[in-house]
Amino acid sequence: MEIDSELLGRLRARDPGNGDRALSEELARMKLGVEALRESQRRNAVDEDEVMAQAVEAVREIRAGRV
Repeated sequence: MEIDSELLGRLRARDPGNGDRALSEELARMKLGVEALRESQRRNAVDEDEVMAQAVEAVREIRAGRV
């Protein structure tokens, strides 16, 4: 695996206690974590209009004494 030498130098300076393999593994974990977070957010995304409609319905139920 080849990594840009300038980028690798910056990574080494940021975390001098780790070798190249550890740095690469850390970056891979961070990338996978960010992707997992984005996927979770995408799956759980709710349309703003839908949220507002649910909130209005909840207020109406409370006012009607159904809750």
